Amino acid sequence: MFIDWQSCSDDRHELIDPSRSQYKEFFVTVNALYEGEEVAFCPYIWVDRDFALARGLIQGFPKKLGSIWMTRSFGGLATKADPGVREGAVFGATCAAYERRMAEATVTLERPSEDGPTHNDPPIVNARHFPRLEKGRHDDPAVHELVRSKGYDRSGSEIWEGSATLELYDAPHEELAALAPARVGKGFRFTLGYSVDDLETLTEL
Repeated sequence: MFIDWQSCSDDRHELIDPSRSQYKEFFVTVNALYEGEEVAFCPYIWVDRDFALARGLIQGFPKKLGSIWMTRSFGGLATKADPGVREGAVFGATCAAYERRMAEATVTLERPSEDGPTHNDPPIVNARHFPRLEKGRHDDPAVHELVRSKGYDRSGSEIWEGSATLELYDAPHEELAALAPARVGKGFRFTLGYSVDDLETLTEL
């Protein structure tokens, strides 16, 4: 998933100082089971701002810094520099890290979606892990737990779907390409918003 985020707190002061609150990210989720329940797990994620990286680590997302770019549309009429949200519009996105291309994707919009994406329907379960540096206690992490993401006040725009491409590339010291898809289904483009200020601890490991 490629996402261009605007984050803000309750007083929304970030909306008039957007350099401190906007960021982009690319991440992969995989299907998993937790005690028989279908969940999703995020093994790889890149963001382009340090505050988003730090916040993500607190939440259990294994965030790393990268360079993420996406085709922009501002909801108006299509122009040469804006594909619009309409049949035939093509959106592209890329992620790079340490000067290496990690992923690229496209979606060609065909129609409004009746069901929307289902891959990210299950709740996300993450691993929060903070090791100790103290000699002799390296194998005794300060924090090691499974947590479930929680969100509320969700809202979203109309969802469009269409044919898609996705490429995950080999890169030194990365294993992302091991998750390269055997086939690519539909892609989706939409806007969403939600609030999060809580986690559910599932298991102390």
